[in-house]
Amino acid sequence: KQYQSVSQQESFLAQQLREKEEDYLRNERDLKERLSRQYQQQLDEERRRWESRLSEESSKYGNEIMVKQNELALLQQQLGTCNNEISLLNSLLKKQEKENQSLEQHYQQLLEEKEQFYQDEIRSALMKVRNDSHEELKDFATSKQEEIAELQRELSLAEQ
Repeated sequence: KQYQSVSQQESFLAQQLREKEEDYLRNERDLKERLSRQYQQQLDEERRRWESRLSEESSKYGNEIMVKQNELALLQQQLGTCNNEISLLNSLLKKQEKENQSLEQHYQQLLEEKEQFYQDEIRSALMKVRNDSHEELKDFATSKQEEIAELQRELSLAEQ
């Protein structure tokens, strides 16, 4: 009887031990699941915070990048405008150089024509002076010859 009682007790204790083991295993499993869920929630929250922060930083830097790209585009546009203006100025400079060269040639031609005109005028004046002097000398010689002829007549009359 005592054996049976011990056996029943043993069986009862074994049953309680199994129940306790099951409770322990169930509690351990529940605790692991709860801790796993908590850890996963913490990880998810941390991940969301980092994603949010990364999104903010990306947005911030993305905006800065867009601003810099816009500034770069504006500078490239200004450079293009400057290059166009330089090209225009170069063509105007070439045109001005051609006009200057043409004016210089025209001015040189006018100088040569003026010089030729003055040389012709001087030559003409010299010829006129020479001709006038020659005429005056001829007139002078003629008048003197006439005076001599007159004197010779008078002398001839006086000798008679």
